[in-house]
Amino acid sequence: MNAVSARILLFVSGFLLWAIFSLLPDFELREGWDRAPYWSVGVPAILAVQAGLGIAAKDAPWRQPLFVMAGHIAAMILLHPPGTGLGLLPIAILFIGLPFYGALFLAAWAGRILGRFARR
Repeated sequence: MNAVSARILLFVSGFLLWAIFSLLPDFELREGWDRAPYWSVGVPAILAVQAGLGIAAKDAPWRQPLFVMAGHIAAMILLHPPGTGLGLLPIAILFIGLPFYGALFLAAWAGRILGRFARR
């Protein structure tokens, strides 16, 4: 898989992680991570996507999570409840984004290692 395709797929998956769980289950726009399925379904799914693309993509494992996070932040900016600001976004990036980056990096790195073993 070429780098551009992988980056687009990672960006879209990060965007969809926020978008889907911001609108479900009652189609009322809320913060995505305020719902339990975001953590129990969405985050494991995005880690699986990241690991899978870690196997297939040629990007460095430290760079791949940046595209997931960029898509996620883009969705956070575009899809937020009316009347709410983005004043807490820096705090969210610090306390949720940095650990999220670490988990995504580990998934990409594990995928890269598995990909090396699969090619042998």
